[in-house]
Amino acid sequence: IVENGAKFCDIHHMSHFIGEMDEAFGIPVSELNIRLKKLGGLSFHNDFQPLLKMERDVAAQILGLSGAALEQALNRRYSLLFRYTGLQSKIPFWHDAVSKVGLTLSQGGRVFALSGPHNKATPIQWFSKKLILMQQTVPKIIAIGDSNNDKPMLLAATVACVIPRLNGSSLALPEHPSVVFAEAPGWQDAAKKALDML
Repeated sequence: IVENGAKFCDIHHMSHFIGEMDEAFGIPVSELNIRLKKLGGLSFHNDFQPLLKMERDVAAQILGLSGAALEQALNRRYSLLFRYTGLQSKIPFWHDAVSKVGLTLSQGGRVFALSGPHNKATPIQWFSKKLILMQQTVPKIIAIGDSNNDKPMLLAATVACVIPRLNGSSLALPEHPSVVFAEAPGWQDAAKKALDML
């Protein structure tokens, strides 16, 4: 699942027994920019700075990436990344404003992503429904995340693995019955515990 749920990629080539498995749920970047212009005089770019237009060393510092990984993170097909510089009190206003043009703002650990009306749970739900229609057994899904935009995906999974942020804080998931809380950043130990639970 890539770009905050914009696409499900069949990297294990499961299509041989359940049909076509690459599925896009996102809006292409060209259309995102068209819809963004519909915000008109709301001065979106006064509060949101596009990472793609920043100097690469600045973007690298924000994302913690460099080289090919940085370019891949910046040159997305279904989402745009922004650094937010406005007032925290204005964030609900911007969520409402972009939703009126059919877009979604997702706040990750370091930046905001502007995309279509999907989230990381959208491909999980699509995948499960597809398997049911094909009369296949729905697998038990493990999801791993650390930020607010991971929450829908974590809630849609059989087991949710919550990774602490670098500052030591963690998401709380009181509504999920099966949660693994990792003791330190890094997903391997949490994934192993989740597999043991299954």
